Amino acid sequence: MRYTILLTFLASLAACGGDDDKALSAAPLLGSGDTGVSDGDDPPIDADADGHTADVDCDDGNPNINPSATEFCDGVDNNCDGQIDEGLMRAYFLDLDDDGFGDESTGLEACSRPTDRIGRGGDCDDTDPQVHPDADEFCNGIDDNCDGEVDGDDALDPNQWFLDADRDAFGNPDVMVDACDMPEGHVGNGLDCDDFDPLSSPFGLEYCDGKDNDCNGIIDDDTAADAPEWFRDFDGDGFGSPATVITSCVLPGGFVSNADDCADGNGLVHPDAEEFCNSIDDNCDGAVDEGFALDTYYRDADGDTYGDLSAPIVSCMPLAGFSVVGGDCDDDEYWANPGMVELCDEIDNDCDGVVDEELVFTDFVPDTDGDGFGDADGPVGTYCLPPPGHVIDTSDCDDSNPWVHPMAVESCNGLDDNCDGIIDEGMAEYTFFEDADGDGFGHEGVFVTACTQPPGYAEVDSDCDDTDDYTYPGAYEFCDGEDDDCNGLIDDDCGYSRDYVLFVTNALITSGVSIASRDDANTVCSDYADDYGIDGSDFRIIYSTPDEDARDYLDYIPGMDIVYDRYGTLIDDVDLYDGTSPVLPDMVSWTIVGSGTDGRFLECSGPYESGSWPICQFCEQKFSCGSSSATLLGPSSCCWTGSRAIACMGTLTGS
Repeated sequence: MRYTILLTFLASLAACGGDDDKALSAAPLLGSGDTGVSDGDDPPIDADADGHTADVDCDDGNPNINPSATEFCDGVDNNCDGQIDEGLMRAYFLDLDDDGFGDESTGLEACSRPTDRIGRGGDCDDTDPQVHPDADEFCNGIDDNCDGEVDGDDALDPNQWFLDADRDAFGNPDVMVDACDMPEGHVGNGLDCDDFDPLSSPFGLEYCDGKDNDCNGIIDDDTAADAPEWFRDFDGDGFGSPATVITSCVLPGGFVSNADDCADGNGLVHPDAEEFCNSIDDNCDGAVDEGFALDTYYRDADGDTYGDLSAPIVSCMPLAGFSVVGGDCDDDEYWANPGMVELCDEIDNDCDGVVDEELVFTDFVPDTDGDGFGDADGPVGTYCLPPPGHVIDTSDCDDSNPWVHPMAVESCNGLDDNCDGIIDEGMAEYTFFEDADGDGFGHEGVFVTACTQPPGYAEVDSDCDDTDDYTYPGAYEFCDGEDDDCNGLIDDDCGYSRDYVLFVTNALITSGVSIASRDDANTVCSDYADDYGIDGSDFRIIYSTPDEDARDYLDYIPGMDIVYDRYGTLIDDVDLYDGTSPVLPDMVSWTIVGSGTDGRFLECSGPYESGSWPICQFCEQKFSCGSSSATLLGPSSCCWTGSRAIACMGTLTGS
């Protein structure tokens, strides 16, 4: 109890501003044997019973503070070593750029990390998130990885520099280093072909010296500054032509060093040749036929022996196309010269300055069709000779038809061939019967007599109904209560089998779908007919090769055949037939390039090996498309690239 009072009293002194010495000096007032410190022989006390007496315990009032205690980061000297929180505090740094590394200059010692700091420093630029110790170094003038070196050897994008030993600004392509900045004695190109000669570089001048001075890979090429000129000696006379000159360090074959030849295509003409009378400057002295007697010649272009005085030529020998006689007034016209007589040709034949004087003139009319007989209606022209396309005769009755004129033979054509005013006289005549429905059979009630069959008439009169083009002898007998075949019987043996065409289109065959054989395609046709409720048999694909024409299957006969469109809908005859041939819908969509739109094979123009329409797949029969391949087509070699239809046919039992 006495020890407790003493400690409380000492603590009160400290709280009132007293110091330790004063507190200890007041302790004896409590009485002998009540101090916590040994005074002589008494042992030190252990007030907090922590196993450490007050002489070593720095806080004998707290059992958690003593020399054996563990130091905690709590601002207290827990182990009494005179240090507070030793070894437990660490530095924390500001990371302004959020790159995971803090600014070393902002370090703050603390036991735990403040909310605005991180425990890793080393950032050399805390304003740039791309700069930190883990960053890659680049050639950018920045110490990216904070190793203290700007654009160091570890940069990922170094430049390549080439040794320039001869200091000519071009480097050796075989000696190079990688660095961000150009090292001394290096350049950024490797274009030097001789780095020991400053005169050899891509900017060097080529000379005839056995070196590649300009580094173009050619030694002593034709661009050498001191290369001499050589001249083509085509005729091999030792003299060259100035028109063909080259420079070269060595003499090329067929060239010489002079340009003195004036005719390099003639080996007999050169400066050392002898001059001859031949209208040629044989010795290349600039003079022709010098030393020979000369005559004056005039150009005689029309060959009438009279020349044009305007362009005389002096020559020592006769010249082809020239004459020694001049005076021609039109050297392009053979029939005009001073020695001619005047003719009826609108030319001044005798060169007296007057055209067609003292000649007889006659009236002519046009003969447009060229049959020798003219049109009396003219127009009439008066000439001394007939102009082209004109005659004197005016008896042609049709000047637009060369087969119609007074001398023609009459024929059965509905024309007055011989211009006698009668048509088809003397021709055999026949009886033709009106065919109002155009089915090739007429009726006996209306007929004409003519030498040839008129339009709208037929040779036979056996049509029993000339208002119905489905009714005629041999027509298909419908079950319709009428005598369609004109055999006198109604609906006899009607309703027999008929062919028809069925179209199956895009929805069934699209890009990438393979049909292996024709049998498979036939199955597709049959299945499609079943899906659309079309009763019939023998459904099959319509197929075309050079030997197998699709039109054999599409031989449409009105009234005999039935056609369905792509949706299985029956097509009306009016929409299908134009009177001369079937108009089959969407035929283009299932024929290959090079085939006609009516299904007839024309030619193959595609790059594929072989194939067929409407699909280019495996085929039992195939045709060549410019290839020697004999193998059947596989899906990979299909010439069809988009959606296509399959055209089918079959047999339909009608009623």
